Formats: sequence, C-alpha cells, structure tokens
Amino acid sequence: MNLLRFIKISAAVMGVSISLQAHAEDLLEARSPVVVEMFVSQACENCPKATEYFAKLAERPDIVALSWHVDYWDNIVAGRNGRWSDPFADPSYADRQRNYNNNLRGRPIVFTPQVVVNGSKSVVGSHFAEVEEAIDTNLAPTVAPSIRFQEVKGEQIEVSLDNLAADQSVFLVSFYKQAETHVKGGANAGLTFKNANIVNEVKALDFLASPKRSVMIDPPMDQMGCAVVVQAPGQGEILNAAYCPSVAAGAPAQ
Repeated sequence: MNLLRFIKISAAVMGVSISLQAHAEDLLEARSPVVVEMFVSQACENCPKATEYFAKLAERPDIVALSWHVDYWDNIVAGRNGRWSDPFADPSYADRQRNYNNNLRGRPIVFTPQVVVNGSKSVVGSHFAEVEEAIDTNLAPTVAPSIRFQEVKGEQIEVSLDNLAADQSVFLVSFYKQAETHVKGGANAGLTFKNANIVNEVKALDFLASPKRSVMIDPPMDQMGCAVVVQAPGQGEILNAAYCPSVAAGAPAQ
C-alpha cells in the first residue's frame, strides 16, 4: 500500500470516528433527564442516610430530583421520644406513593425511604447501588414531548410543549431547594435533617386548552424552585421533566 492511499484510508477512518462521536454527543444532549422521586419522612429511622444521598442526586445535571414527604409516620410513637410531625408532610404525597406501589408492585403498601425512577422502577431508597443502577438504565434517548421555557418581560415564564398527547398529564411541582430541620421527637430525635428539593405544591397545567400549546407560570420565588413534569396516564411512566429556569437555592430552617 502506498503512502498516499494509507493517508486517505486513515483520514476516512478518522472521519467516521469523529462522526460517530458527534452522533453520540447529540444523543446525550437529546436525552431527557431522569426523574428521581424519593418518598421519605423525618420520623422514619431509616431515612437520614437516604436523605443525605438524595441531596447529592439533586446536584446532578442529568437528574430532576423531587422529595415527597409523607405523613403516615407522624402519629407513630417512638418510645420516650414520642412523635415527630414532619413539617413538609402531606397526605396527598402518600397517595401518590400508594398509586406508584399499586402500579409497580401490585399493592398499595408503602415504605420509606422509597425511590421511584422515571415513574417506572421502584427501589429501596437506602440501597444506593440499586438506585444508581436504576438511574443508569433509564438514561436513554427519548421522543417524548419537549419542554421549552421563555422569559416574558421578566415577570412570567412561558412554558411550551411539543408532541403532547391528549391523555398525558402535565404538572408544575414547586419545591424548597434546601432546608434544615432539627428533629425534636420521634425515632430521629436530636438529629438535623438537611433535605433537598422538598415538594410543597403540585399544580396541573392545561396545555391542550391553548392553541399555542403553552402556558404562563410565575417564576420561582426566592429560596424556591419548580419543575414541569410530563407523565403517562394513570400516574404511569414519566416521559419528560425539566427544572424551571432561575431556580434559587435555600429555604428557611424549620
């Protein structure tokens, strides 16, 4: 083989390699973030380490992390330490967890800490290696509805969706980015919880009522954040999600 032909073949192979690398990078950019939901309670003895781990997940750019504090631990007496009512707990969040368990485990029995990945995989929240595996297996390209944000005169944010099906639900989840709570009772009396992305409100968004397939939302208030989530019917698989822009960190201590 002469030198000129060798150079041409090498250049061609290099070109294919660069093309494949660029294609792989495009696929990475096209991926929707993985949605990691943790169901937790400050009164749950097995939850402190899980909440620390979840706070690290909340820092990852490839994840939309949402922490749902459930209320069914609030009335459980833990010896002489009595009870502890989680200040962020809400019965509707426990209902969401029961729906997931019905869908994914065939029964509404709940436990904490529990992680649900992309609405389709249930993992014990303290089994960190299994959580990581579930996240990795959900890192895949998707043709789900796209979510776009556009600031409007600095006062509101326009959220636009493409390829939304009529039976898919879209909701806005508001949350505290961070909060510290000194627990004074229950199984974790004396501990300080450093929770992240703590859900405090959920609001349905009706895109199909708009000819532009867009809605207006208020930007997150100071110390708050929000995310738009698209989910299959029946609280099924999560098809796409995105944090709202200009998410601020921090929340008042409880």
